[in-house]
Amino acid sequence: MQYLPDPDWRNDPANIENLGWHESLPTTSSNYFKYDLIIMIYLCFIEKRSFVLKYSNDKENLQSSKRYNVRLLGTSHLSSRDSPSCLTFDYQITDDKLNKLSVFVHNRTIWCNRLRSGQSAIHIQLNISSPSSTSSLRMAILIGFDGQITNNGQIELKNILITDRPCLPSITTKSVADYDCTFEQDMCGWTQGPNNTLDWFREQPISNNLAGIVGPTTDHTYGNSTGYYVTTRLQIPVDTFSDIDLSVLVSPRLPDNVPGSMCAEWWYMMHGTDDTKLNVYLIPNENFTSTKSIWRRSGDQGRHWQHGQIQIEPGNNITRFVYEVIAIWSIRSEVSLDDIQLLDGPCIKPDFYSISCTFEEEHICGYSSDPTGFPWTRIKGFTTTLSTGPSEDHTFGTEKGHFMFIESSLPQKPGDKARLISVVEQPQYGRCLQFWYHMFGINIGQLNVYVSTNTSNNDTRTLVWSRGANVGDVWRKAQVSTQYIVPFRIIFEGVVGNGIDGDISIDDIERLAVSCNEPNNCDFEGDTFCGWENVKHTDRFDWEITNGPSSQTTLSGPLSDHTIGEYDGSYAFIDTNKQRKINDTAVLISHSMTDTGSNGKCFEFFYHMFGDGIGTLTVYLQKEGFQPIAMWTLSGHQDDFWFQGKVGFIVNSDHSILIEGKITDNDEGDIAIDDLSITNGYCPIYPMFAIPADGLTTSKPVVTTGITTSPHPISAYDCNFENDTCPSWTIISKPELSWIRIQGPVASQQDEHNPLFDHTEYLSNGHYLLLQPNKSIPFPNMNISSQFRSTTMNNNRQCLEFWYFIYGPHAGTLSVEKLSGSFSQLRWTTTGGKGYEWYHAQVNLQSPTSNPTQFNVAIEGTWSAENRGAIAIDDITLLDGTCQTSSNQCDFDLDDTICGFQYGSTGQFNWVRGLASDVQQGVNPNVDHTTQTDTGYYMLAEGKNRNAYDRALLLTPVQDRTAGACLHFWYFLYSSAKKMQLKVYLSPPSPYNWIFGGSFDNRWLYTQISILNPSQSWQAVFEAQVLIPNPDTSISIDDVSITRGLCPKPGDCTFEDDLCGWTTNDIDANIDWTIGQGIHAFGTGPQSDHTTSTAQGKYLMIETSWPTKPGDRARLHSVVFEGTDGDAKCFRFWYHMYGDSIGTLNIYLFDGSYTRIWSLSGSHGNQWYEG
Repeated sequence: MQYLPDPDWRNDPANIENLGWHESLPTTSSNYFKYDLIIMIYLCFIEKRSFVLKYSNDKENLQSSKRYNVRLLGTSHLSSRDSPSCLTFDYQITDDKLNKLSVFVHNRTIWCNRLRSGQSAIHIQLNISSPSSTSSLRMAILIGFDGQITNNGQIELKNILITDRPCLPSITTKSVADYDCTFEQDMCGWTQGPNNTLDWFREQPISNNLAGIVGPTTDHTYGNSTGYYVTTRLQIPVDTFSDIDLSVLVSPRLPDNVPGSMCAEWWYMMHGTDDTKLNVYLIPNENFTSTKSIWRRSGDQGRHWQHGQIQIEPGNNITRFVYEVIAIWSIRSEVSLDDIQLLDGPCIKPDFYSISCTFEEEHICGYSSDPTGFPWTRIKGFTTTLSTGPSEDHTFGTEKGHFMFIESSLPQKPGDKARLISVVEQPQYGRCLQFWYHMFGINIGQLNVYVSTNTSNNDTRTLVWSRGANVGDVWRKAQVSTQYIVPFRIIFEGVVGNGIDGDISIDDIERLAVSCNEPNNCDFEGDTFCGWENVKHTDRFDWEITNGPSSQTTLSGPLSDHTIGEYDGSYAFIDTNKQRKINDTAVLISHSMTDTGSNGKCFEFFYHMFGDGIGTLTVYLQKEGFQPIAMWTLSGHQDDFWFQGKVGFIVNSDHSILIEGKITDNDEGDIAIDDLSITNGYCPIYPMFAIPADGLTTSKPVVTTGITTSPHPISAYDCNFENDTCPSWTIISKPELSWIRIQGPVASQQDEHNPLFDHTEYLSNGHYLLLQPNKSIPFPNMNISSQFRSTTMNNNRQCLEFWYFIYGPHAGTLSVEKLSGSFSQLRWTTTGGKGYEWYHAQVNLQSPTSNPTQFNVAIEGTWSAENRGAIAIDDITLLDGTCQTSSNQCDFDLDDTICGFQYGSTGQFNWVRGLASDVQQGVNPNVDHTTQTDTGYYMLAEGKNRNAYDRALLLTPVQDRTAGACLHFWYFLYSSAKKMQLKVYLSPPSPYNWIFGGSFDNRWLYTQISILNPSQSWQAVFEAQVLIPNPDTSISIDDVSITRGLCPKPGDCTFEDDLCGWTTNDIDANIDWTIGQGIHAFGTGPQSDHTTSTAQGKYLMIETSWPTKPGDRARLHSVVFEGTDGDAKCFRFWYHMYGDSIGTLNIYLFDGSYTRIWSLSGSHGNQWYEG
């Protein structure tokens, strides 16, 4: 082996002034390579050059947060790629987060640092060559080291050598063939998952015309546009959207019986992916069916490469490493991976003690608990108290990750303190300490952060940060400045609150090289939300960061940002180019802030609201532990410009700002924000018309002790069950049945039908009221009821709202009654199982007939020995006045204004608003459709005393022109022969009209009509026409609604949203059809639905476990179809019949009598079949 001449290493003349590489003392070695005795002797005289990159003492002209590129150049004569030379060196970087090192040859980057150097140098060897592929001549080639450094760190290069031979391959004890992959040549040994609906593929940024908008602008390996990575996303143009896609990438097989730890590392990018999860699984013993994710990221993670790692321990029999993406894609979403590597040894060395810590190692980076108080505890998963603490760590985002917490239960007492003390930190290693904290529970105490510059462990410390409020079941980020000139320690102090629901947790402590900036001031230019975060769990999608046009059609959203006004400038926006639903929200939450002081604060921002489908942008103030209150709101199209918004606020406790984007239209309506800032001093609201209807006062307010105002006045009867069952309500129990306050995890262990989440926050540790039979005693052979009864009320004109859950194969009955002495009046009821979700109910307490001056309201659950399922209630609200419905929906229960419907002037008689209990019995419906009681209203057209061909006309409110809308309603025709008919058409006239006649079992029937009227506004006309003189019959309609988009074909249903007009309330049925998801029982039933082929998809099922009996039936009725007029029709469906005791599935045609047209019995295997 020969060593090439010294490359004459030198600083690039283009380097910034006062910054350069400085040569260190040369070193020699006598045992660097162990080839033979001759080489060892030769090496004694080889000089290895070393350099260091750091700032000079003159830093005045350098920005503290900016990263600078500084190059060290050399020239060497290299052979072709067939005969490469070997470049070897050692490097050490004092800060791995921002300071970077890369190597380029002939202007092409061939390596960049990926490993943490810690306290010791890392050895690197690289094959380098000329661009030629076969030439035997050596060419003079430029070689360079590119250091990227802030003004608070350094990079050391040591022992640089170039030989004339290729590098010897590095040998590891547990290498796995084709595991390590940069994706530059192929997929290595990685394979697609067997159930993928969307595969991973290799890509170069240069080949992606939308790079930077959809997909990375550089790979991670080389940091340029020609390197490869692997990605999964929708290919553009998009032919079809799937509801949910699955993309799985499986590693080569790992070796059995590994003797020590291994570290799996990778780099990932997730951008524009608010409905996406990236999961990592460790598969033991090739068992792909019983896995749990050990690492998870969700939503938009920023438009930059991020590092991930998992430690694989010996003895766990791990044979595969799996990446899984579950996504509801938009055209701007992607998930990419690069530089996957498996390393020998643990991810963090056992002696790695530092102020930065993820707490994944038992040594917790050298942190220690103060012996004068109780200790902090390292834990994973849930804390021991159910209604406090996190359920997952912040590092991994799963229950497998570790964090530190204080246990607030016994034997701790209120005011007890636990202190966690760091190792001694040197001042030059960073400027800002960042950490994540979790403070959730009604008895949260205080979390304090101190700095001690006295490192002799005595009690001298300075308070630098403090919070003391319940901020919800979320991890929040905090930053503390650490710009000191002497060594110091950080002390985290947790103080116990006034109860057991007060666990406090911390995770992911990191010292940053940059200075702490005001976290809530953000221009989004670093492709970061700064201190803002997307709220998890409670909203429906995420804010995203982009540049250039937010919409591919440019019909909505800005063309550039506000900060620099250029295409490359970044801003945040909500993407409506997805299958969003009306009222879906995306919420950003700021860093938590302390009290504003008496002078207040001003929140300033710029907004862009351009497009026909613009929804609502709202700014909220949230006092920690209280509900948010609107301060500023604006809706609809505002023109194609950036506009300034301002709002002032004053509050004397910890608080946050929330920014909510809300979908109110299915058209394109991207809302964008930029240049957020919070400054001292109160400011008036701007623009003035952004004042919310039920928000914070716009004049300068006095200091408040808590902002708890909700959109309606708080009532004594409002109850969310989070603290108790509320003093204005009482549970009336029976020995066999009672309402109980409970949490999801406990309830679901008792019975799988019970809801796992409450409705208030959709959290597993939230409370609700559950109807619970007493299983310790025999249930009598009769219906038993338990009531949740109010105290005495005296105002009948009120609206009771609540959310209810009724699910199972044969659930009981839930009803609302008014009680006064012996007086009892049913106001609302529902029976039988629905989907596994919470439903909204509105009940008018005022009756058109009997309204006692004093009364009680009872929410009553009724159960029998035959019932199986769950009934629960949550979030009760009592409002003054009658219940309101939206402008495009009417149940006719409010009052005689009938939601703006109009009577037609050309008819011979009118529709009337009929009360079910007052109309002629036997001819008209005895219950309305909305409440299913005789106290509800519907619209009625009676034929009695009318002449033949008399008409009654009812018109909907005027609707905007549309390229597609759907009119839904329920109708009831009482007539054994065609004595009256219902005709529906449009005004102004159109070619379309629909006629309904005859009767089926005298019951409420559902129908829907597609509306196409793109040229002008329109109204739907309901025309009831008498066909014979004086018929003793009538027509009724109820629950009319108009939605955007054409209707599906009558009877078509995927069951993803509702039953599409199919009904289950058959008096001859013993059990109910219910909506299912995923696996409900092992050994029977499907694992996924047919529509999406995922566990998230929905299907209809019957459950046959106890107490169902052989011969029990569940019936599902379709909508009424038009006659076939001699043409054939095909009814197509998919069925799943799997299990040891499968019964019979029958299909009947009903046209006055039942005719069976299809039947199948017994098990047919665990798959979906077409029928």
